[in-house]
Amino acid sequence: MADIFLSYSSKDKARLAPLVDELRARDRSVWWDRELVAGPAFADCIEDELHKAKCVLVAWSEHSVASHWCRDEAAVGLKRNVLVPFRIDDIMPPLGFRSSHTPDLAGWPDREGELGQLMAGVAECLKVAIPVPNRSAQTAATEKTLLILPFRQTGGGADDDYFADGLIEDVTSELSHIQQLQVISRSTAFEFKESPTPPDAIGRRLGATAVLTGSIRRAGDRARISAALVETESGKTIWSETFNRTLEDIFAVQDELTSEIVTALDVKLVHGEQARLNRSRFKSVEAGHVFYRGLFEFHRFEPETMLQARRLFSEFVAMEPESVLGYAWLTTTWAASLLVQWEAPQDALPAMQENAAKALAIDPDNAAALIGNVYFHVLTGNLDAAYDFAQRAVRSAPSSDEALFARGWVEMFLGRFDQSIVSLEKALRLAPIPSAVRLGVAATAYRNAQRYDKSIEIFRQLIEREPQFLFGYSGLASALAMSGDMGGARKMVAEVLRIEPDFTIERFITPDFYRDPAVMQGCADALAKAGMPSTSTQDA
Repeated sequence: MADIFLSYSSKDKARLAPLVDELRARDRSVWWDRELVAGPAFADCIEDELHKAKCVLVAWSEHSVASHWCRDEAAVGLKRNVLVPFRIDDIMPPLGFRSSHTPDLAGWPDREGELGQLMAGVAECLKVAIPVPNRSAQTAATEKTLLILPFRQTGGGADDDYFADGLIEDVTSELSHIQQLQVISRSTAFEFKESPTPPDAIGRRLGATAVLTGSIRRAGDRARISAALVETESGKTIWSETFNRTLEDIFAVQDELTSEIVTALDVKLVHGEQARLNRSRFKSVEAGHVFYRGLFEFHRFEPETMLQARRLFSEFVAMEPESVLGYAWLTTTWAASLLVQWEAPQDALPAMQENAAKALAIDPDNAAALIGNVYFHVLTGNLDAAYDFAQRAVRSAPSSDEALFARGWVEMFLGRFDQSIVSLEKALRLAPIPSAVRLGVAATAYRNAQRYDKSIEIFRQLIEREPQFLFGYSGLASALAMSGDMGGARKMVAEVLRIEPDFTIERFITPDFYRDPAVMQGCADALAKAGMPSTSTQDA
């Protein structure tokens, strides 16, 4: 009798062999039907091992979710309370098995993903600690998650905040390209910019293995950058360094920071990622400052600051026309402004098309350039092209929450609702404190997948966090109505009309990016039953 029974599709046999080796290296016995010969006792042997195993591992994949054998074996594990599911493809588990926590090993064995969580689940079933074998630094590093907190700006004026923020945004972006490292998003990290909470405590809250903190002090033509890498579990400093530079070579510190962090975390880089990390960012100090000021204004996310960001990125393009960064961020500013209706399509779309094409021509593998093309093709109705760009962006930057969110967004419009939730959940894990827009998209994806309880829960979180965000109320009304809670839906429609008396169903369903028109029509029908007017009283 083996400790662990592995249920899987025979088509995934080669992919799962390294996992079996990993478990056996940790002194666990594993039974799988790799060498089982079909015959009269075939089913009896499987059933005997299945019922005797202390842990039932089920590998959900594109193949196994359709396998009756895997579903039956998973059902036995669930009934015995010894089921530990995991997924090796970007899919949702079958109905009936979605309430179980399912570690993500998508891309296995090239990328281990949440192997640590899988091993923890196995250990809990076996009631023993699973020893970790002596393995290479690359394997150990795959379980590292890094949080980069905003650096403090000391000395100088308040207007110099852009310098510290921009440098950290660069480092975060660069490290997200490393497949062996998970990097928590910039948006989540900056929620703690003024927090008095110790860095290791913030890291533990967000599930980070280590936290990078530091400060920047500018004086005249020189800058002093101090950085420290802190282990969250122990609170100990893993590494610290101080960089004294003139402004002429200050941007070289970004490469030094990334290199030092990678070394301190024992991440072994593959060829190509090292070259990406060591490339020069800016040809001039002045251009770098202009770019950082553009990022600073963009993240303030107001109509006026978005215009200022666009002006600064245009200035950066004029200074460095061969850099992908200016064109990519110009595309993003136009997309953001169009989506929140600060710009008209006739103005935004031509500008997006021009800048997205230029960014891609300079660097076809740059994640920011690819994401810009995702937005453009969604907004112009070419979902297939948008999905292709999103996939390429995720491959370019596997730890980029922006790339994963973009893919989930497109998958939702394509009607691949379960896949969309997988991508969005990954993005949310990297951005545990998401923006209002991301919460709204996630809630919408759950609603479309008919997972109404989860959708309603997230819409309520959105309203609590952003009480002025009208879509939270209208989205919640749609989810309540589609779930059958017409009383709750009517109350929420009344709240929408109190905030915006002229709000209509037509406004809710416009623009409609879904490939299947039945998606928004279903929302329209549900909202009509809940009492939302179809047209404005001013138009009547």
